[in-house]
Amino acid sequence: MVNETLEEEEAAMARESEAIRWEMSEDKDIKDQINEYHKLVDDLKSENIKLPEEFVAGLLIEKLPDSWRDYKQQLKHKQKQMSLADLIVHIIIEETTRNKIHANKAKEITTKANLMQHQNS
Repeated sequence: MVNETLEEEEAAMARESEAIRWEMSEDKDIKDQINEYHKLVDDLKSENIKLPEEFVAGLLIEKLPDSWRDYKQQLKHKQKQMSLADLIVHIIIEETTRNKIHANKAKEITTKANLMQHQNS
């Protein structure tokens, strides 16, 4: 009986540790990574490990990739005014905007290359 309780506590601590060590990467879709994070948090809740929403939101902000550094700073100032759900929506909107900007820059570069190639012909 004591061993079962100890094993359960160790498993819960391992899940807590996993959630804290979890990192986002530049090469994965942000939505997919947010879903992973949300699953980790839900797993903790299912083990009756309750973390304050503000902590969970702050940790998500900290886990954003390095290329989001400026955006992370903006979010840190707004974090207390947003729920976790609002924060996730905000991050997804930012990712969509970044993807559009990236696509537009790629089109612009292609257009310039085509123009230069046409001029040199």
